[in-house]
Amino acid sequence: MPLSVIEDSLFTRLSATGGLPPLHFDNIKADPPPDDHLRPFILPATPNTLGLNDLGQEIGVFQVSVYAKKGQGTTPAIIIAELILAAFPRNLELTGLRIDKIGAIGVPFYDGDWQITPVSIDYQHLTG
Repeated sequence: MPLSVIEDSLFTRLSATGGLPPLHFDNIKADPPPDDHLRPFILPATPNTLGLNDLGQEIGVFQVSVYAKKGQGTTPAIIIAELILAAFPRNLELTGLRIDKIGAIGVPFYDGDWQITPVSIDYQHLTG
């Protein structure tokens, strides 16, 4: 499946979720927002063969990093992370892919003035 189709499905769902800060995509001309924001990434899919037939499966990870200003405590970032997880529940079917597992909130870390909390959502696409 072309990466652009996967991005469209996941980014559209994320963008349509209410209560989230703005999205910022790396490697574009705009500077990151000065306030809390999200940075979504598609981590490469790995192909698997299911059984002896031609049915294949691409499994990847949709990671959304929650950037929260340092000094606010962890609660605001965790609330945002939980909203993201709620938007991608187990057994969700999107155009061209499926979410079969509950996502996970990672351990926050710091980069300069930002507390970054990763949210990881596994997805799969059946091929063949």
